[in-house]
Amino acid sequence: NQNKRSIVCVFSCKSLIQLIYLAKNHPFLGLHTSAGTVDLSALIEQKNELVRDLRQTKYVNLINEYGFTLIQGEAVFLDETTVEVNGKKLSASRFLIATGASPAVPNIPGLAGVDYVTSTTLLERKEVPKRLAVIGSGYIGIELGQLFHHLGSGVPPTKSAKHTLSKFRHE
Repeated sequence: NQNKRSIVCVFSCKSLIQLIYLAKNHPFLGLHTSAGTVDLSALIEQKNELVRDLRQTKYVNLINEYGFTLIQGEAVFLDETTVEVNGKKLSASRFLIATGASPAVPNIPGLAGVDYVTSTTLLERKEVPKRLAVIGSGYIGIELGQLFHHLGSGVPPTKSAKHTLSKFRHE
């Protein structure tokens, strides 16, 4: 899904977190700083604009340069060399399938009956939540937990795997 590509990493990776951290934890005892309040609505709009610009420059503008045709829609393989997209049959020796990514919603009893957010919907909110429980110890969960902690949310530690970032190489 092209609309969901790169949203989390663009918004939360290092830059904002580092700025807030440096404002609060500088080494100069005589200098008093404050990160101030956060206008999440303005940040979200800036994030959306950045994602739109990056999508255009990193993906859409390169289509002709790389010499392929972008066809959006649901594809069904009819055989090894034929797909059907939007009612049109296409044949090729190779296909690039770029589905994008969507957050996985875990099968937790009772979850469907409460107002929960995903990594995508959390980054569409206009206000910083007072408390946020992050389920998941992969890089997206860790980044979002850290981001919203630094923005002022209470983020209690949770653990869904034996180790944090357990699917990644230990360094």
